[in-house]
Amino acid sequence: MIFLDVVRGGVEKNYGHKIKKTVKSMNISCELLLENVRKYYDGFSFNGEIKVYNQFFLNSFFDKERFDNCWYNAGQYSFFIKWIKRYGINDPEKYRHLIIPIDFADLDEIKRVRLDSFLYQDGYFTIEKLEEQRIILDYPNYEVVNAISKLYAQYIYKIDGFVAVWNDIWHALENHDLKKLINVYNIAIAKLL
Repeated sequence: MIFLDVVRGGVEKNYGHKIKKTVKSMNISCELLLENVRKYYDGFSFNGEIKVYNQFFLNSFFDKERFDNCWYNAGQYSFFIKWIKRYGINDPEKYRHLIIPIDFADLDEIKRVRLDSFLYQDGYFTIEKLEEQRIILDYPNYEVVNAISKLYAQYIYKIDGFVAVWNDIWHALENHDLKKLINVYNIAIAKLL
């Protein structure tokens, strides 16, 4: 496999022909397509400054010509579910802009590894900012946030029919239908109680 330059600018350079084809098939502007591709698949960083796209997910997007949750659909999250249940992490927002020591990932024994280290090494987190003695972690992009939200809805909050609820929320947002969004939200909350 050849690894391409998948930082900003590299996508346009290396996927130019696929971008043109996808713009045409999705009937959207090139600017909107690239903005959405950036929101979905860009954001992985190892130093808090340079962000890279997930090349495998980019390839999947351009092959299917639709935005998809590759992370979630890959189905490799059973270990993640076990960890968040084990540590009782019931709020994924707890990990937004998480401040941790710079040596947080140094342990090599899986039983002693910190959850934040595991989630970073598995790609659920990225370095948002690197400081002298600490790192600030966050979710890298919409695709990962969306995948984690689905995992929590299904396995932690145990929302029955979460796929239908999720689709209803998505369509309400897409159509700017605030009334429907509030209704779907209230139904989802009622299922938790």
